[in-house]
Amino acid sequence: FAARAKDSWRWRMVAPYATAVVYPTLPAAIGMYNIEAGDTSEVQELTTAKVPGGYDAVRARLHSLRSPQDLEGLVTGATGRLVYEMLESQQPL
Repeated sequence: FAARAKDSWRWRMVAPYATAVVYPTLPAAIGMYNIEAGDTSEVQELTTAKVPGGYDAVRARLHSLRSPQDLEGLVTGATGRLVYEMLESQQPL
């Protein structure tokens, strides 16, 4: 892919709690979007959250959220509690 060097794209990933999150490997038909040696990557935003019912209770709705504050809508009932933290950076990894 000759134009790869000037292209850029964003990934939005949702994952359960883990000490590491790994980018998925995409199939060959769209393999140009896989991270390769020599690519530059950066994390522009990271949100961590602890929600009632855990990851399985909210994962179907996570990609439809517009901002981390929308996580508040995931708590239902009078006794639900949500804790989240947003980290933002413009520094390359």
